[in-house]
Amino acid sequence: MSELLPVEEALRRVLELVRSKPLERREVGESMGRVLVQPVLADRDLPPWTKSMMDGYAVRAQDLRPDSPFRRQGCWELQTVGELTAGQVCQHPLEPGQAVRIMTGAPLPPGADAVVMVEYTESVVHAQDPQPRRLVRIKRPVQPGENVLPQGAVLSQGAEVLPAGWVLRPQDAGLLAEVGATQVLVAQAPRVAILATGDELVPADHTPGPGQIRNSNGPMLEALVRQAGGVPVCLGIAQDRFDLLTQLIRQGLQSDLLLLTGGVSKGIRDLVPEALCHLGVQPLLRGVALKPGKPLWVGVHRRNATSTLVFGLPGNPMSTLVCFELFVRPVLRAMSRHPQPRPQFLPARLDRPWQHAGSRTTFHPAWLTATDQGWIVTPVRWQGSADIQVLARANALLRLEQGRPRWDEGELVPVLPLPGGQLGGVGAAEAEKEHTPQTPNAGSNQP
Repeated sequence: MSELLPVEEALRRVLELVRSKPLERREVGESMGRVLVQPVLADRDLPPWTKSMMDGYAVRAQDLRPDSPFRRQGCWELQTVGELTAGQVCQHPLEPGQAVRIMTGAPLPPGADAVVMVEYTESVVHAQDPQPRRLVRIKRPVQPGENVLPQGAVLSQGAEVLPAGWVLRPQDAGLLAEVGATQVLVAQAPRVAILATGDELVPADHTPGPGQIRNSNGPMLEALVRQAGGVPVCLGIAQDRFDLLTQLIRQGLQSDLLLLTGGVSKGIRDLVPEALCHLGVQPLLRGVALKPGKPLWVGVHRRNATSTLVFGLPGNPMSTLVCFELFVRPVLRAMSRHPQPRPQFLPARLDRPWQHAGSRTTFHPAWLTATDQGWIVTPVRWQGSADIQVLARANALLRLEQGRPRWDEGELVPVLPLPGGQLGGVGAAEAEKEHTPQTPNAGSNQP
């Protein structure tokens, strides 16, 4: 097995080991971020009736023609025979010369084929008539179908509302409720154990002592797992002691995935690979030609008919994030039966010349902005993979291939958007232009 595999080859080997999770029916509200396994069909027409799109008067458009007998001094006068609000239904057909006051969303009465906006109407009463009537004076004509939404115009009964492979979003919940789909068929959420390692780590709510730092990777991975549709199982912090490490790893091997951070390089206290092998985890990868993230360790623990994929992630925050996006997120997506589990890159144009001296494929933090001319990407200042503050200033990862020293301004480059990040428009890119050197190296010598 090669010391350092290319990124694509490493991902291919990892995805070959993924098993899809079993299916289950879940309430829609509990299924955000999950992938639909079967399509959802409309149980009725949408809208279920021809409805008004405006407040106004439902009319027969032919009654408002220039030669209509209801025309009076450049306007039309129709008899008002009722009022409809949303939820009410008129059973009596509209006769010639009649109109019904109607509110937005109410079903059109039989015989009506258009709605005149209330702004073009005036209510009048002819007191001199022997039997005073409520009339509406209409100041402009309408065409058939004006200001109405026909029955079934949005969806017809039996039509596909959302296809299989659709990733559910909060805005989809309303649409599914409209067609009576209160439950959906999805894959079970993967359980992901998270274990941070290192004597230097203390929980985030502790004050670090000399030589100590707070555990930042654990909370970040927990949030990433939730955002990716997994169920995090937080195991806390393991000190660099073989017995404690193996004890906590053994717990983590009961989940679908086990993510460890730190302890995977070649230091004297980097005990994770040894502990994993001791517990029967078979190594799959021992390093990737990647920056940051070179020490990534991947293995599989098989037991009976089930298995656990194990990721030994580097300890620096940026390395952890890059490895999660390139390898862990695709695994979670594949387990959840996502139709495109691999990272989806966008072509974007560099907003400046950029130099890069590296022997590995580099994923540099960047700011991605949408413009009328397409995507624009700005590399952001970066002090190396331990620079956690850069995560707040980046919404994407710029991919820079090895063996090439320079990229020109305006050149198309592949960019991986970071999920949940705002795209452009908040000034971060402009701030970077003021503070970033024009010819920095891409990153640092950190793994």
